[in-house]
Amino acid sequence: MRLSQALTDAGRPHQLLALPGVTHMLPGGNREKLMALELEFFRRELA
Repeated sequence: MRLSQALTDAGRPHQLLALPGVTHMLPGGNREKLMALELEFFRRELA
């Protein structure tokens, strides 16, 4: 949430992916999928 706020304050477009009921420990292979989405976001939006 702090990153989202900082990006909003800086006028940078971004997306927020809500994962209801999920903590930092993602089940199964979902962690890798989420990390790939995060990396794609950083490359696209902050390059």
